[in-house]
Amino acid sequence: MIIEYPISENYVKNWGIWEAVREFLQNAMDAGDCEVYWFNGMIRIYNTGSLCLSMLLLGESDKVAGARGQFGEGMKLAMLTLARMGRKVRVRSGGKQWVPELSHSEVFGMNIFKVKVESVMTSGVDVEIEVTEAEWLEIDNKRLKTSEFGILEHKRNGLIFVGGLYVCTLKGFENSYNFKPTEIELNRDRDIPSMFNIQNAAMKYMNDKELLEAIMKGSGEVNEYSYRGIGLAKEFIKTYGAECIPVGISEQGNIKAEKIKVVPDWLARNLRSHNDFSYETNDTSLADRLEAWKKNYVVVTHSEANDEFIEIVKEVRLMEENVIPF
Repeated sequence: MIIEYPISENYVKNWGIWEAVREFLQNAMDAGDCEVYWFNGMIRIYNTGSLCLSMLLLGESDKVAGARGQFGEGMKLAMLTLARMGRKVRVRSGGKQWVPELSHSEVFGMNIFKVKVESVMTSGVDVEIEVTEAEWLEIDNKRLKTSEFGILEHKRNGLIFVGGLYVCTLKGFENSYNFKPTEIELNRDRDIPSMFNIQNAAMKYMNDKELLEAIMKGSGEVNEYSYRGIGLAKEFIKTYGAECIPVGISEQGNIKAEKIKVVPDWLARNLRSHNDFSYETNDTSLADRLEAWKKNYVVVTHSEANDEFIEIVKEVRLMEENVIPF
């Protein structure tokens, strides 16, 4: 029996060997314990589950909530990709063997995706895919051999895994992570997910000390919502001392204290809202601060620009005096 799909051989043209093998890996991993190894030019992926013929329908899936795959088409697109690359592929389960191919369609007048189904003796779900040894080594590096989630030790920074499978590498991250499938929503191609979701998920795996260090370093895995209230305020005091005042970058001219620590504006506001820090504010007017800023940092060589700045300062003074200029 041959099942024909009205799908061009050029569909998911951006998929390669990793994307194809990844789909079979995540199916096996979602099913539970699985064996994965390479021998004599073939990857073998085996688990004790079972696939019925209806799994060849697009959109059909037996995945439960929280599984690595959810769209019901990954395995079919993986077979299409491998057939396009000319790789040998065999999927055996439920007394059947599935072999993908691309061949001419009389209806469409071009090559389309097909799956040849034959009856064979099977046990569990047994997948074989032709790959080179170099491809296998790269694939093997993109899957984790641990079921632990969170920050990954002994990995170069910025590697993002979801459910034990590599997703992307993000610059500026201090750590690498393996997130649960329920924590990070991925699209069909498992592309770079929402940065906001990654940052929020990463924060959950840091204690207060690690989070404060990441914020102070400007690490990519934190944002202005990466805040825990009183816990982070206590960690700030523990790290820098009770006499040290958190001051925002834009607040440096406004707050007076014997000891300050310059931090992002949002962090300064949040820290001070959760602890009774003692400090004084600078009473210097905004107009005076503007003139001091100009004196310290700006050299104005154009007379018209200087005149315009003077007028702006005058208007600011009038506004501070609650006088509306006309």
